[in-house]
Amino acid sequence: MVLDILRDTPLWVWVVAGLVLWRGHVLTKAYVTSRGRLFILPAAFLAASFTAAVNTFNTRPQIIAAWVIGAITAACIWALRPQPEDLLYNSQNHTYRVPGSWAPLVLIIIAFCIRYGIGIALARHEALRTTLLFSASSAFLFGCISGAFLGRALNIVGAASFITSEKNGAPCP
Repeated sequence: MVLDILRDTPLWVWVVAGLVLWRGHVLTKAYVTSRGRLFILPAAFLAASFTAAVNTFNTRPQIIAAWVIGAITAACIWALRPQPEDLLYNSQNHTYRVPGSWAPLVLIIIAFCIRYGIGIALARHEALRTTLLFSASSAFLFGCISGAFLGRALNIVGAASFITSEKNGAPCP
């Protein structure tokens, strides 16, 4: 059964998985970025997850509310986490030196697995699509994952007011 599921998965799903895994792996190493670029990944996840929720489970108020609650909850939790210790902000050119983290890669893997699992469940049991508990729970999970990416970006930007462009004598690039 598992082999049948994997074999029947469209090729584009594996291409998308490869691209997002590659992007997540890139984020495990320190990088320098601007504020705008810092929000590209969260914006992509927010748009993709909201679209997935409403396209998969229809535009019902409960689905939208579950997604919003998930996104806001996760964004707040991640935004309030302690800032990365090696984070540097260059106030002259408004760039951030963000230390590498495994968190984005783990979130990407979780997002893929959740989305893939929900897709399999719906393919095997179409009636779940109209079950409020399943659809609202799925929308909530979609919102949580994308909200975590947004919260991480907000955490980094919020830290800029508490850090200087030099930390331990090392200037930020």
